[in-house]
Amino acid sequence: MKLDLYSRSLASAAIALAFGFTAGALPAQAQSDQIQVQGDQAQLDKLRWAPPTLVNPIVLELGDGPTDTRLDDGQDYVIKLPKTKKVGATIIEGGRNVVIIGGYIPLPAGADQADVAHSSAIFIRNNLGTVHIEGVLIDASARGMSDGIDIESPRSTVQIENVRVDGVYGFHNEFHAHVIKPFGGVAALRVDKLTGYSGYQGLTLDTELGRIGSADINRVNLVAIRKQVWGPGNNGGQMVWLTKDGGCGQVYPIRFGDVYVQPRAGTPLSRAVWPMATGGVACAARSAGNESEVSFPGLPVEGQIQRGLPEHGDFVPAGVAGVGYVTPGYRSGSSGSEEWIARVQTVWAAKTAVRTQVATVDEPSRVQAGGSQ
Repeated sequence: MKLDLYSRSLASAAIALAFGFTAGALPAQAQSDQIQVQGDQAQLDKLRWAPPTLVNPIVLELGDGPTDTRLDDGQDYVIKLPKTKKVGATIIEGGRNVVIIGGYIPLPAGADQADVAHSSAIFIRNNLGTVHIEGVLIDASARGMSDGIDIESPRSTVQIENVRVDGVYGFHNEFHAHVIKPFGGVAALRVDKLTGYSGYQGLTLDTELGRIGSADINRVNLVAIRKQVWGPGNNGGQMVWLTKDGGCGQVYPIRFGDVYVQPRAGTPLSRAVWPMATGGVACAARSAGNESEVSFPGLPVEGQIQRGLPEHGDFVPAGVAGVGYVTPGYRSGSSGSEEWIARVQTVWAAKTAVRTQVATVDEPSRVQAGGSQ
């Protein structure tokens, strides 16, 4: 739903009050020349998506250990993480519009790795509105193998902004750690400003157990850490994973804007994504520029993934997300989500029609060839 500026102002004011911060006053018009330069940069630094409008939200303050919170499906909430670190999973089930801004979550070594929810720093399940997660730091300092953010919420929009996931790790024959994984489905995944350091995988966006409506991925950098382990205990290395198993089905619109992957030393970019360029499938990645970027022309994907780090380093540097987080604010106007989704769907439909036509033309030739044997 698009919000006018008045509605956005009300939403921002309500959330600012709940989290205890205030917006700064506008500078005087007389300083406009200097302000214009500062203003342009400030606008670029702002996040793409504002939190959803909250109606009479309930404010819940979570404890500093594992929590499993069941919310009323017809109610809006502000979830406040502790002012110190919160060691353990944060499970949020249900609710309408839910906002989480700031906080620090490491997972302990004793986390239940047989249960995805309890081995996730944040787990979103069966929400019915929009979940906004902003300014949260997640790391492995408590030595637990864990996911960053997992989603099992096929009817909700999940916005993840200015989040840093630092050092999650796992192994193929133990725990598959991911920076973000909407394995149970999500109506729309929106990511802006995310830094992820992972010893297993990064964004795992295949439709494993639930439908994904769309994924809009912006200003993201992912770094593969730890030395590669080979054999049954290998530690992955695919920082972006798009399709289920080795196939090309169950696809949906995806947009990449300023997305970077730093593979492990000696690993080409085209092997740090899935489907890999050497995967032998119709939707394999296509590398260009001496492995400087990859694209996915066989999937409904707009944009590319670039190798390395952003020009100015991590999109979410150490010290930005976590306890005491201060939001940079939000861009005004539409994010253009409806436009790019329609554009990708149109292009993909045209490609599919061409492939179908080619297959139909080729079919009589195959039949004839088979009959002459």
